[in-house]
Amino acid sequence: MHLIIDVGNTRIKLAVFDGDALQILETCTSHTFLEHITKLSASYRVKKAIVSSVGKLDEVHLRTVQL
Repeated sequence: MHLIIDVGNTRIKLAVFDGDALQILETCTSHTFLEHITKLSASYRVKKAIVSSVGKLDEVHLRTVQL
């Protein structure tokens, strides 16, 4: 499974893929990011992640994404 994180200026989009199949797509803010990423990590066996950012994601958030 792969986790894709797209950090925009106002929203963060999170998607989990199993091969080409989308498993889940969620949208959150930086304030609820840790809650969402914790839930996704517990629900899916993510092996790799991609982070794309035009917005600001602080170091604490990036450390949380480390698998």
